[in-house]
Amino acid sequence: MSVPFSRLVWILTLGGLFEGGRLGFSATAADHFVVVGSGGVPSAQETSILEMAEFWTEELRRAYADSQRSVLFGAGNQPGKKPYYADVRVERETKEPNGYVLEHKGLDPGRLRANQVATPAALKSVLDRNLRRPGQVWLFAHGHGAPNRDLTELAPDRYRDNRLLLWPAGDAWGQEPTTPAPFTVPDLRRLLTAPERPADFVFLITSCYSGGFHQAVVAETDGRPTLLRGAAGFSAAHEDVPSAGCTTMPNLWDITYVGQFSRKLMADYSRQKGGRITLTEAHRAAVLALPEWSFELPLATSDYFLELWAKTLFSAHPAHRALWGGRLDEAQAAFASAWRNPTDGDSPPWREHRRWVEEVIADTPELAHPRRRDALTDPASARVMLEELNQRRKAAERLVKDSRRLLSQARPALLRAWDKALPQLVAALPRSKALTAELAWEPEVAATEAANPHPLRWSDALFDRHSHFAVAEPKRFAALTRWLARRENLRHDWIVAVHADKTDTAPETDKAVSEWVDRTVQWKQSEAVMQKAETAWANFRRAVVYRDVSAAWRTLERLGQTAALDDLAELHRIESLRLPPRGRN
Repeated sequence: MSVPFSRLVWILTLGGLFEGGRLGFSATAADHFVVVGSGGVPSAQETSILEMAEFWTEELRRAYADSQRSVLFGAGNQPGKKPYYADVRVERETKEPNGYVLEHKGLDPGRLRANQVATPAALKSVLDRNLRRPGQVWLFAHGHGAPNRDLTELAPDRYRDNRLLLWPAGDAWGQEPTTPAPFTVPDLRRLLTAPERPADFVFLITSCYSGGFHQAVVAETDGRPTLLRGAAGFSAAHEDVPSAGCTTMPNLWDITYVGQFSRKLMADYSRQKGGRITLTEAHRAAVLALPEWSFELPLATSDYFLELWAKTLFSAHPAHRALWGGRLDEAQAAFASAWRNPTDGDSPPWREHRRWVEEVIADTPELAHPRRRDALTDPASARVMLEELNQRRKAAERLVKDSRRLLSQARPALLRAWDKALPQLVAALPRSKALTAELAWEPEVAATEAANPHPLRWSDALFDRHSHFAVAEPKRFAALTRWLARRENLRHDWIVAVHADKTDTAPETDKAVSEWVDRTVQWKQSEAVMQKAETAWANFRRAVVYRDVSAAWRTLERLGQTAALDDLAELHRIESLRLPPRGRN
């Protein structure tokens, strides 16, 4: 029996309705990759952010279809199109005709394939559109981040509004925007809690304070960690500490979590194992590869989940006692036992994780100190030691703050002396057409120095203020950056000469320079003290956090907390994913 064409179409469509599940249409699983790189404003958009965006863009371009990628970087500059203005900070060296080398900063436009503006609205749109389709959505975001400083320090939800700093939406791109636009933890939470979201969501967010984004997946309800299923990821930092990798010229691939994670996932281990490694393998390898002085504290969402469970054992909050009921003492004893007995284990995944934790602890240089090493046999003692190190860190920070204040007090006298010396120094420079053009900046440079309260960034304020010239008027901007570099060298050489009595100057000039040099020495010494205190605190805290995570896991197993273990297994399911096969659409 023949079927009319219109009826055949109706039958096929009806079949599609049955096949399509709740969406009503058949839909094949698809993967989508979102690459984000942003400093928020051009002068904060360093080459390292561009380098990481280029890495992921090119790796994904070679592996997957164009329709599977979205790239959001800076102002959306693209090759072959006129850029809005420069948005990447770089370091340059220029050799003068006399052989003198000028080290100065500059700005370049972004250069990424199929790039669009990295505004919060654009990121929300890309994520929302792709989370509504079955499959997996992968977010790789590298750039600057910040905590919510509008909340008081002791607010319980202080870190629940951490943000990734993106570009402000607006039409006036001809000048430097002054305030970045945030993409926040609540923004991500709202996208992930949309009722029509069928896709899994995987993220790698490596900005400062990026650990706050785990709270889009894990929340606390009456003292109990609760999970939003179908999402997990990795951060380079805890919710309350900065990360590394957002500087102008870092050794990005060797000394940062983001560099190590990216390289391990995409290159090193894939060659050794003949296939893509899991995200968890890349995460653990990256943590072990961090240099001993690193202040980063990387976390997986499962780490954050278990850390919250660990806190329920040490909080006096009534909700926690109600959670454990009459087994609170038993739970605390089991937790302490898991700290002291690393070989006392049960499930194979836990034992594998515990071996990694012990390796991290063995490689922690701060634990060579006997008291700190002994503190890791008891969680309460570890917290006492951590607070002691934290107080030392805060004292060192105050020392740096005081030294900066003294340096700022010495600055006005130095500026007055410098203003008097500069004309003679400039007159002695070899003349050229280029130098004559650059000297036209001098009145504005002097005015900016006088108005800028920060004693250590005299030229940066002017550089930031005129960054849009880098594309609109590149010759003019190049002249500015060269003159700032020349000026910095002149000032440095003049300070050294005066301090060494190699030039005749007025007594007030000698006094101003000597005070500046003395204050600079104090500032550098206090910076060294703070760096040492920061490193000790970060190293010890990393060991404590990972041991907390491991001990909480073992405690949940021993107490038979099946609901929590099911949640943990769901997080591990996503964290153990490999990148999909090449060419999968």
